[in-house]
Amino acid sequence: MWWGLLCALAAACAYGIASVMQAIAARSTADDSYGVNPGLLVRVLGQWRFLLGLGLDVLGFVAQLAALRVLPLFVVVVLAFALLIAYPWPVLATATIIYLASLPFGFMSYRNHQRRDVSVPAQQPATAPAADATTTVAAPSHPEPPAGPERPARLN
Repeated sequence: MWWGLLCALAAACAYGIASVMQAIAARSTADDSYGVNPGLLVRVLGQWRFLLGLGLDVLGFVAQLAALRVLPLFVVVVLAFALLIAYPWPVLATATIIYLASLPFGFMSYRNHQRRDVSVPAQQPATAPAADATTTVAAPSHPEPPAGPERPARLN
């Protein structure tokens, strides 16, 4: 468990140093115009400080995943929020990019579960034992609609 804490602290430090390195690289680019333009990204990607910051972001992400394998979630989240308070905009931008990059994986997982559910045949409910003369069975209060191709069985 102690190495999980070290991984979480390493992730926080890597994210913090990466944010500083990327900010230094962005400020040091020679820009004739004010604001953000596509050429700025090309110029920033040519600087070693920015590339080192991106590498530290990836290293921090891997260290955070390793910490999550060992530590409870709330410990890692507290460390991440401490980092968020220290460097709010770079951490939010990095977290947003990681979240948006993970959306296709969630969709693929959903599709895999959906395909698995379709491939497994529906199980028939067990039949009730035959009623004898002393047992009364109440009729359902509403009739069941027929299952068909226009109405899936799970909605019945």
